[in-house]
Amino acid sequence: MQLKPIECLSKFIMTLLQLINHVGNDFDRRFKDGDFSVEDKPRSGQPKKFEDKEIEALLEEDQSQTQEELAESLGVIQQAVSVRLRAMKMIQKYGNWVPYELKPRDVERRFFICEQLIQRQQRKGFLYWIVTEDEK
Repeated sequence: MQLKPIECLSKFIMTLLQLINHVGNDFDRRFKDGDFSVEDKPRSGQPKKFEDKEIEALLEEDQSQTQEELAESLGVIQQAVSVRLRAMKMIQKYGNWVPYELKPRDVERRFFICEQLIQRQQRKGFLYWIVTEDEK
């Protein structure tokens, strides 16, 4: 049985009104109880909140922990840890969590190493690396 467009629209409007009435009743009850907050109440299905400091403390203990291990330690799901690590701009390199951006000390160290490699290359020209062999 196919509904006519007007019947479909009327069912949609009735469903929408019931939903609005249900939400309105919840707020009416809360306002009557003296709760004027419009924020969501914590409930069993809501994910546990945790701070960046908690992850940082765990990473200071052991930087080689996986996201799953961190999630288990914090009592949250792995996706929450992944989102928080991304927000903290942390990435995993060679099994360790490190900041995505280099610290000034690390930039200086890389610059120094590059300078040393360039100087080494200039001291020993390319002929130094060519190995010749005398046939007899």
